[in-house]
Amino acid sequence: MSAAIETIGLDHIVLRVKNIERSIRWYKRVLGCEEERRLPELGLHQLRVGNALIDLVDVASASGKAGGAAPGAKRRNMDHFAVQLRRFDEQALRLYLRRRGVKPGKVERRYGANGHGPSMYITDPDGNTVELKGPPDRDQTEKAASATYPARRKRGASAQRRPARKATGRKTGRRSAAIARGRKTTARSKSGRSGPTTARQRLGASAAKRGVAGKTKAKPKPERTAKSAAKRKPPAKTVKAKTVKVKTVKKRRTTPKRRK
Repeated sequence: MSAAIETIGLDHIVLRVKNIERSIRWYKRVLGCEEERRLPELGLHQLRVGNALIDLVDVASASGKAGGAAPGAKRRNMDHFAVQLRRFDEQALRLYLRRRGVKPGKVERRYGANGHGPSMYITDPDGNTVELKGPPDRDQTEKAASATYPARRKRGASAQRRPARKATGRKTGRRSAAIARGRKTTARSKSGRSGPTTARQRLGASAAKRGVAGKTKAKPKPERTAKSAAKRKPPAKTVKAKTVKVKTVKKRRTTPKRRK
């Protein structure tokens, strides 16, 4: 695969139909498609199907008449199909197509499955139109004044009808409880009792009641008593006393000398 053309999937197909409203209802009911965009000046209706689009064109519109007579059992009804390109380098793309004998078309900004982006039409040997669709632009501003987005309006209306969820959680519960206690204290102060007046003082007073001031204080350690100290002291090691044999020495009895 050349670096100029690296396909990543099918972007959209365009079908020419005789009754546009009947076809829209069929694709919605049978395939579960959702109408994403309308462009009345071209008779174009774009339906979302997964990551791709199915475009329906009325044969009576300007773009539909370009394909000839209305579709039937013996006539084709596909206008063109588009493939997604990973990158879109116009100069490299034109050079790549000319080397292969394909006439490159004009590059224009068109809407596809991923939004607005550059695209080019080319023709296969049987006359089928193939669109080369580039990545989406950073600026997705709609420049067609008549373009509408029914799916976006539907999602916006459902979001407005949806009721707002109530905030729940520990922090919200604590805060609401603190505010409720603060209201009580203000009511007491108004009745004549002394109490905090500001919100910060009310929160501080409620925190003081719970035994918390700013940060939670550590619990005081219990004082050591004589019994607890005795319990915590390790037992003394018992030392065996060595028996020592003591020799008894008998003293000789000395008689005093007699005087002559």
